[in-house]
Amino acid sequence: MLDFFRLGRLRLVAFAAIPFLLGVLAVPSADLVIAGRLVLYGVVLHLFACHVNDFADLEYDRANPVRRESPLVTGTVAPSRVLLWILTEAIVLSATIWTSPIPLWVRVGLFSMLFVAGYGNIFQKRSSWISPLVMDYIFGFGSAVHLMFTAGALGAVIRPVLVVVVVINGFVLVMVNSYGGNLKDLEHDRGAGLRTTAIVSGVVTCGGRLVFTATYVAFLTVAQAGVVTGALIVTILRPGVFTCAASILALGSTAGLVRQLRDPNWGAEPASDPAHPLAALGRPWWIFADLVVVLAAATAFAAPRSVLAVACAVTAWSGFAAAASAARKLHRRRTTSARRSRRPHTAGAVSSRRAAEVPRQMPDHGSPPSAAVRPVRPRPGDG
Repeated sequence: MLDFFRLGRLRLVAFAAIPFLLGVLAVPSADLVIAGRLVLYGVVLHLFACHVNDFADLEYDRANPVRRESPLVTGTVAPSRVLLWILTEAIVLSATIWTSPIPLWVRVGLFSMLFVAGYGNIFQKRSSWISPLVMDYIFGFGSAVHLMFTAGALGAVIRPVLVVVVVINGFVLVMVNSYGGNLKDLEHDRGAGLRTTAIVSGVVTCGGRLVFTATYVAFLTVAQAGVVTGALIVTILRPGVFTCAASILALGSTAGLVRQLRDPNWGAEPASDPAHPLAALGRPWWIFADLVVVLAAATAFAAPRSVLAVACAVTAWSGFAAAASAARKLHRRRTTSARRSRRPHTAGAVSSRRAAEVPRQMPDHGSPPSAAVRPVRPRPGDG
């Protein structure tokens, strides 16, 4: 069961649930049963997408040192079991869509995005007829649009301000995938012949450091411009303390992005594996700031107190997941260190024991072999 959630990136499930939670908050008098089903649908959809991704990328992950501890790569979990998980999740998701009392346009939209989630996680880096730049937008807006579907399923009137928040969330997720998702596996994906936005844009590494191209810089700049523009529109449509804060924070995250574009390796942690320095890039603070922009902008259609509760829940879950991950890595490091410290001692003990046995087993080379194994009997008359 732990491997099920580990492969499902349970640590990120809170971020994946944000569109569904905000969609519920858009309808204060929502049916709690339907709202709960939709939020759980979002959780299962996240697990489904991650399991599909790991199953489809297994061949490449086996050659990727960053993924060497994945249960699928180590053989702890058989591919057939993951395939069973995927089929079960697809059935549960489809049944939830089909049996829920929701409008037809929402049902069609959810089925469409379920297909996109499966297709995208299989062919996102392999598609030869869809540009990776387009695939990143399909991923981002395909995830963000669930905010509108959730609100519509609960009977909300889809107003322009809600659509703008969906657009902001879409642009943020585009940046999350094209930056955090593309760069950590850049050289491995390039060597495996895969296609990502970073690769087709010409991003390269030199001496373990990233070198951005004008195309990649323009791609990130356009996405960030969408975040800032959306935040300003929300502030104009629904002036308030929190919506103004969203605009200010969007401008602040833009400053962070500009700093990152000037020095692509800015803020990177020391690499634990010198052979794969890009794995230490992580996600910079300006991406998390953009996620906060989405929450602040959502106060345009939801109660600020409720949005704050969602933000606190997401933060608490992320902190717990980070602490659990750090504890697991520390335990693994200590276990590895203990094994290495015991190995020389054991080898030395075995060598000493074998050395002690040699004189008893080997005959004296100065005497005939029989003299070493036969006792000398006294002859008659000796004495």
